[in-house]
Amino acid sequence: MKFFFLKNIFRTVVWLFCTGCVPAFAQSAEPAAASSDSDFKLSIAGRIHLDAAAYGEDGVAMDNGFLFRRAQLGASVTVGKDWNFKTNYDFAENSAKFSDVYIRYNGFEDIRITAGQFKMPFSLEELTSSNNITFMERSLPSVFSAARRIGIGADVQQPLFTASAAVYGRAVGASLAGDEPFAVGGRVTFTPIKEDGRVLHIGGALAYEWTDDANNIRIRQRPESKVDGNRLSDTGAIANAVAQFKYGIELAGVYGPFSLQGEYMGSYVKRSGALTSFNSNGYYIMGSWLLTGESRKYKSGTFSGVSPARKYGAVEVAVRYSKLDLNDEDIFGGKMKNISVGTNWYINRNVRMMFNYVRVDNDAFGPRIDDPNIFQLRLQANF
Repeated sequence: MKFFFLKNIFRTVVWLFCTGCVPAFAQSAEPAAASSDSDFKLSIAGRIHLDAAAYGEDGVAMDNGFLFRRAQLGASVTVGKDWNFKTNYDFAENSAKFSDVYIRYNGFEDIRITAGQFKMPFSLEELTSSNNITFMERSLPSVFSAARRIGIGADVQQPLFTASAAVYGRAVGASLAGDEPFAVGGRVTFTPIKEDGRVLHIGGALAYEWTDDANNIRIRQRPESKVDGNRLSDTGAIANAVAQFKYGIELAGVYGPFSLQGEYMGSYVKRSGALTSFNSNGYYIMGSWLLTGESRKYKSGTFSGVSPARKYGAVEVAVRYSKLDLNDEDIFGGKMKNISVGTNWYINRNVRMMFNYVRVDNDAFGPRIDDPNIFQLRLQANF
């Protein structure tokens, strides 16, 4: 039954592509409008990520089906050399919301200042665009990343290193009741080797986040799949939480068509009174091989994707192991381990088809006992 479901998913995806549902204008990278003196430029961008998944559940009922993981449309305006404004809205499913909404000033020689909602400086995988990540979903320890928040930040981008810092609070759409949480964070990267087809990336990040008026923190994670909404790891509300300290270490390398990447992340939740602090952590390591000979592209502390060198596109195979441990002292949020195998077909620089198989091992001490096999596909287009 599962394989029949997958076969129909594959037929549907191929039909969508072959009948021209992927727009031809996705190949263009030119501004939508610009003044004659180039003091004003308007660019339109968007992305569609259509997912399908089938679950071989072991204990928890998980729903097969389709999901628009992302359906985004946005605009970026550049005025002169110093100012950039960006807004991006995600229309996907029932969680329509703004993603990036910010104003950026580039007038200083080496420093950019950004204010609004944007990605906080934490984690190589998180800061790599969803258009360019190797697997359909980011790894289990990505739960420690703040992702997008409203704040103000500064960053420096040099050929061999980057440095960024931000002060931030809630995300757009989060609760406004009471005083919102307050946080600071920063990230640095060093690239001692940065050539075409050869990259060595080293990085690290720290963040300190105070709680809101409710004094609760909750850490929970899905098994690297979004079509079904079950979160197999979940601490529940961590009572009397005062603050959360987060840290991350990054290492990645590219050698021709081969790449390796890994991160270790952790969290320390400080609690008031006689309650003990809560420690949690996770890591992943992944490797990929572009069978058609291309290399992953790298820019400014993140990976920027793959550009096919052949008419039929580029083909990539990848494997990843990730682990998340949310058990400590009196809190049993679960310990989850995933092995993922993926295949990517980069049809051109704007269209990609992805297949992921995820084998989940979720231990018996968590809130939900389940070891599902997950089969999932994505048709992705961006412009």
